[in-house]
Amino acid sequence: MMPSVTRREFHGEDKRAWRGHKTPRVGADLREARTGTSQVGYLTMFRGTVTGPSVVLRANIVTDERRLELFRTLRGFSQSIKYGHAVGRIQVREGKLLNWQRLERLIESSYEEGMRVIAETDYGQYLEGALVSADIDRGLMRSLATEYRFLDEIACRSNIAKYLHYKYDFHNMKAVVKEKFLGETPEELLSELGSVKPEEIKKAVEEKDFSLLDRDLGQILERSLKEIESAGPNSQVIDTVFDREYLETQYELAKKEKSPFLLDYSRARIDLANFKALLRARLLGKGAKFLELALANGGTVKKGNLLKLVDESPEKITARLLSTKYGKVLSEALEAGGKSVKLTSLDKASDDYLVENLNKFQMTVGVEPILKYMSTRENEVVALRIIFMGKLHGVSPQVIEERLSTVIV
Repeated sequence: MMPSVTRREFHGEDKRAWRGHKTPRVGADLREARTGTSQVGYLTMFRGTVTGPSVVLRANIVTDERRLELFRTLRGFSQSIKYGHAVGRIQVREGKLLNWQRLERLIESSYEEGMRVIAETDYGQYLEGALVSADIDRGLMRSLATEYRFLDEIACRSNIAKYLHYKYDFHNMKAVVKEKFLGETPEELLSELGSVKPEEIKKAVEEKDFSLLDRDLGQILERSLKEIESAGPNSQVIDTVFDREYLETQYELAKKEKSPFLLDYSRARIDLANFKALLRARLLGKGAKFLELALANGGTVKKGNLLKLVDESPEKITARLLSTKYGKVLSEALEAGGKSVKLTSLDKASDDYLVENLNKFQMTVGVEPILKYMSTRENEVVALRIIFMGKLHGVSPQVIEERLSTVIV
């Protein structure tokens, strides 16, 4: 709290009231609040009380509680400065998001009618004249590219921008590495939505020069290639290594951002992915060595505890997982009889859980509105693809609506 001292009082007749006291050091106090180095008794905050012409000052002793309060206040102020502009621009664009009523119109309409409906939205310019599947894919990807350019305008090189772009960087690394080891042609699979161009990843792999990428991605790619070569390169190993690295990298970015919500969200993604890895390993008869490769660090359920379950029965694994904080999610994916989990149902239940948590979170300033907006846009693209591809191939409105339930909560 700043002192209630007027400019006249400080610079004029009552300047003497400040004599003999240390001047508040805002920057130093912030560092001390973070590191806990403030000395007890140090005069860090002033509160002035005006009594006639004089000012009575009293010092606050810095306690751990006060230090934490100071840090939280200053962090909130920092977030406002850092993301205030970005969130303001997002709030303007949120009014143009698709609602369920518009999606229902698209579901019930013919392909031609649907194109007229979508022409009234931001997607109209990208889908204009789309006649075949390739036109729809290209148009929707162009719309998503526009959103990612917008992300770079409002949060360029920030942790949240990396958090969102890395999804496509890791996808591209998978595709390029599969070409290297398996001879698969990646061109049609590569995305332009990453933080670096796909050609740069390809060149880094071919020349083994990881300095061509930013430091974090270069280190991840180099480390992953060594691990894949050691494990014996095949499609499953490549997917497993990069999927794990992606989750752990998102967690590290969340820690750097210091957003409690982003940390919890990233931990939940890790936990649910680890559960699926455990169940899949048990179903396919994979042992602890494969599971060790697949499990990501950073979740609330320790990796070691999950490794202990790899040789247990599906029923015992299910019972153990149901006892975690994700019991409700797991219960929605149980097989008939309720003793084991159906993996396809768990995929849907996990996605629903993450989307619900994202939707119910309310914060006016910070990374959260950015993550929520970009995730909504990506879900819209998936939903529109399901609708228009279904229309092109004669799928009934009922089936289209069922398929949409996997991406819309």
